[in-house]
Amino acid sequence: MVIIWRFVLLFILFFAALVCFPEYPANTVLSMFVAFIILFIAIMIISFVATVLLFGRSSAFNHLFDLLMVFLVAFCLLKFMPQTDGVSPLKKLLNGNYPNAVTIEKGIKKLDFRELSFEKEIKNTTEELNKQVENIEKIVTQEAHS
Repeated sequence: MVIIWRFVLLFILFFAALVCFPEYPANTVLSMFVAFIILFIAIMIISFVATVLLFGRSSAFNHLFDLLMVFLVAFCLLKFMPQTDGVSPLKKLLNGNYPNAVTIEKGIKKLDFRELSFEKEIKNTTEELNKQVENIEKIVTQEAHS
């Protein structure tokens, strides 16, 4: 049960970082997913070792461990999460640039997996081709009437 709780905590932290600071490059979601998996495996190993050493049975230790984990992971995410403007989320927060409703909405839209980028590209390319075909038809009809 403790592992599930720690998984949920990590997921919330990573999801919140991606939603609240959506000015990240395209490959960041994949990098964050890999970091999430690696970190979760490390936390599972630490939890197992703590249980073997009988620390893991103490609720005070588990609460302290969870609190420490949240602070360290949040700090690392905010410090090292890449941004297209080159300013880390931690510096943005320290400068008073807090996430607002617009950035959170942008972050949620950016994580929308239903509309994949190649589908957008196909749609844009089709629209551009249709415009070019219309232009060619106009030119051909003008030339035919001349």
